[in-house]
Amino acid sequence: MKSFIRRYRRSFEGLPRSAWILALVMLVNRSGAMVLAFLSIYLSQELGWGERFAGYAIATYGLGACVGSFTGGRLAGRFGAYRVQQTSLVSTAIGFILLSQMDSKGSVLVTLFMVSIAAESLRPANVTAIAESVPTQLHRRAFALNRLALNLGFTLGPAMGGFLAQYSYTWLFFSDALFSLLAFGLLTAMHHAEHRRNSVGTSSPLAERAINESGELASTRQFLCFIAASFAMFLVFFQLMSTHPIFLRNEYGMVEWQIGLLFSINTLIIVATEMVLVESLQRFSDLRIIAVGAFLSCEGFAVLSFGSSYHFAVVAVLIWTVGEMIAMPTMLAYVSRSSPVELRAKRIGTYSTTVSFGFVIAPLLGAWCYGIHPRLIWWIAGVMGPIVLIAFWRLDAWSTRVVYPFVRRPHWHDMSIEDARQRSIRDSGIERVEPFT
Repeated sequence: MKSFIRRYRRSFEGLPRSAWILALVMLVNRSGAMVLAFLSIYLSQELGWGERFAGYAIATYGLGACVGSFTGGRLAGRFGAYRVQQTSLVSTAIGFILLSQMDSKGSVLVTLFMVSIAAESLRPANVTAIAESVPTQLHRRAFALNRLALNLGFTLGPAMGGFLAQYSYTWLFFSDALFSLLAFGLLTAMHHAEHRRNSVGTSSPLAERAINESGELASTRQFLCFIAASFAMFLVFFQLMSTHPIFLRNEYGMVEWQIGLLFSINTLIIVATEMVLVESLQRFSDLRIIAVGAFLSCEGFAVLSFGSSYHFAVVAVLIWTVGEMIAMPTMLAYVSRSSPVELRAKRIGTYSTTVSFGFVIAPLLGAWCYGIHPRLIWWIAGVMGPIVLIAFWRLDAWSTRVVYPFVRRPHWHDMSIEDARQRSIRDSGIERVEPFT
């Protein structure tokens, strides 16, 4: 136990101050993510507009999320990740307040679409800021820390929202807006403090940032193949929020608290082990780790087709949770490390759009399959596992080293992971690279 605690603490050591700041911003922002969790109930029951309209509203939010993810990355590359995050947080706060005052179906859909664009542009800008401020050897752990903050936030937000909704749904909208403004204030204050710290450096931040930190640059064709394979995985993984709970209730005979407990198991495992797991896999290539993680994610859901007991469902959660922890932070690390600097923000935006698009399409696919046979989607997941495994593995073999003569390598490029960690510890957060654009 003591050995695990030491490894757990060690997995957080050496991460730059900027990684902690950006993770804290996401934790505060997502802790206020209350409206979306109860939006369908609010529209269908509180306003009395029915389940069908609630479904249209959720789909509208999903479409806006795709637009926000796409534009967020591109705007971060043009105007700077810091400014895009600021604008996103303030716009989201204003949007939720306005949404609480809408009393017609058309105005709700239009406002919700605009709010989703503003809210979902935060994530690619936040990821871009991490990619620009954290040494490449520490990218996986930095993104794992960010995911940890997101998971904690999404756990706290709906729990608080459930209590507020008992008194007034209006409180949900204003609380969501308040947390967005708190995240904005935190980001602004810490950015100014970090900027003053970095002013002691003697080298040019822009010069040191205008490099590619990996050397393994993916061509446009390779990146598009990566996006296609990722989308195939997301079609399975995002059944988690749609077909998965319906299947467990109808086919496994589980009640709501049992299903909720499964989600809690997933969150607890991520909080307890993801950082350690990511740390232990540093010596393996990004794409091969992604291949194994994507395979486990798909097969974890496929396992559901073979059983019908609660214990069987727990085993399935354990399998796809391990796959999720392996694949998700490494996917972000691969996108940031394999992209030329001038394309990095755009590619992060494209990847984020793929995630959002998968979140929209997966429930439609799951519902269609469920109508044919309740276990059909899990059979598809079983077939999809080997496909994504081979796709990512072949992509790793296909990757070639491309050297751009105009790209200057960073001073940490030849460092080992341990050297990068020790340097960050010695610097005590005083970095030569701006944490935000």
